[in-house]
Amino acid sequence: ERLYDDSAFSEAVSSERARIAVVYRGRNLVRPDAAGGGLYEPVLLLSSEAAAVVADPGSATIFLGTSRSGASPGLDYFACDVSHLEEYAPPPGAAFQQLRSVGGALSRDEDAGILAAARGMAVWHRAARFCQSCGSGD
Repeated sequence: ERLYDDSAFSEAVSSERARIAVVYRGRNLVRPDAAGGGLYEPVLLLSSEAAAVVADPGSATIFLGTSRSGASPGLDYFACDVSHLEEYAPPPGAAFQQLRSVGGALSRDEDAGILAAARGMAVWHRAARFCQSCGSGD
């Protein structure tokens, strides 16, 4: 409810509490877990790292929610779909992967939920360009 206002949304997505899950053509950004063992972890960008893609008018940035518990309570999670770009170079060591391929190998269970929500909302937002009730553009 606190992010319905455009200025409140802009402030939240640019704050130090923001974590942005970049989605590119239905794939999530992940990297091998630092502990090794064949596990993966999501690459959640800080607002400063994602500022350019969030500001891009072709990107779809979507608020996913605020963590209430777990390893990082109080963080605001966002998805940013950059599928309109011809290419998006991930940070070093990271790659875009299908969640089906890496979901069972994520090092923390809650990460699967963040990545699934990011991918699902990004894909839905790209597919549902108009309101089903009134037909207005999003």
